Amino acid sequence: MGDVNADGNINTADLVALQKHLHGRSGITKANGVLADVCCDGVTDVLDMVALRRKVINELA
Repeated sequence: MGDVNADGNINTADLVALQKHLHGRSGITKANGVLADVCCDGVTDVLDMVALRRKVINELA
């Protein structure tokens, strides 16, 4: 979970893709929408963005 752009890595590019999706500026595919649901609550929203940021920060540390 969290690899929004499906490139095999969870990084800031995934944050950018999710942010664009949440702002309605880009459509992510249904399959990638499942990957963007980091909280696993069936909804892709700002809570997933927060969880993804934490995941990226932890991987950088």
